[in-house]
Amino acid sequence: MNIHFFINKTQQTQPLNFTGAPKLTKNQLEKCLILGMSVQDIALKYKISPPKVYALIRFFELKVPTKIKTSERIDKLNRNMPRLIQQGKTIVQITKELGVAKFYVEKWIKMNLENGLRPIKEKLTKELLMSELSNKAIAQQKGVSAGSVSKLRTKYGVSYTKMQEQKKLDLIKNALNHAISFNQIAKETNLPPQVCSKYIKKYGLQETLNNNLKVFIQQKIACGTGKYSLAKEMDIAEPTLNRLLKKLNMQQAFDKYRQDIIRQVTQQRQNGITLKQIAKNLGISKRTVTNYLKQTQNNI
Repeated sequence: MNIHFFINKTQQTQPLNFTGAPKLTKNQLEKCLILGMSVQDIALKYKISPPKVYALIRFFELKVPTKIKTSERIDKLNRNMPRLIQQGKTIVQITKELGVAKFYVEKWIKMNLENGLRPIKEKLTKELLMSELSNKAIAQQKGVSAGSVSKLRTKYGVSYTKMQEQKKLDLIKNALNHAISFNQIAKETNLPPQVCSKYIKKYGLQETLNNNLKVFIQQKIACGTGKYSLAKEMDIAEPTLNRLLKKLNMQQAFDKYRQDIIRQVTQQRQNGITLKQIAKNLGISKRTVTNYLKQTQNNI
């Protein structure tokens, strides 16, 4: 051994002609080995090749606990590999996360997965493409372009636009179980009324909405609700309600109800009840009471 090797060994540093990590001392190397780190792990940590680590170990006359470290590495891979594979991690990502050399990761995959990572990756990719995430969100998650995600979805017969359309349609159908107007459907689904109207017409759901309206109006007529109160409850104007009644062929039922109301207004007025109180009793506006009384007087 020449003189500079002797001096470096005394100072516990690598030889002068060694081209590896300049800051890797004997103490650091010994500490890594005591902690159970493999030669490959040390090489990764200090960004040098495994042969150079072996060269330093021989130079400093250190021992490598290979058998112990091998069993620890196998346990580490067995514990973590299934989880990391299910997360869609690549071999490089697994290597960095576990601090295990790529060689051992690939060896584990070869021993435990008959067809390798490809079938699992394809399954995970398909599940992700079938999710409700947008092309942009998937692209950011996978580190690819939105165009690539769009092409993949086309390949697997998945359309994000159709998925969103189906989602909106399902929301509207659920709301139609009890809703009676576009505004109510819009509030329940958090969609614009125009969108609700478009989907109802496009998918032939108008008849369902009309049936809901008929049932609702019939119930209100049976309870003695007037047009003013009904329009207010439906959050529409009275002229709109009149047009709706004509469209649903329910104007006659309301006319009959109107005649009954006029009769009750007249009777209560003859009994000395105020206009305000009559309106409150019958669920109509004071103005409507006044109009009914005028019509009665004109008919007389």
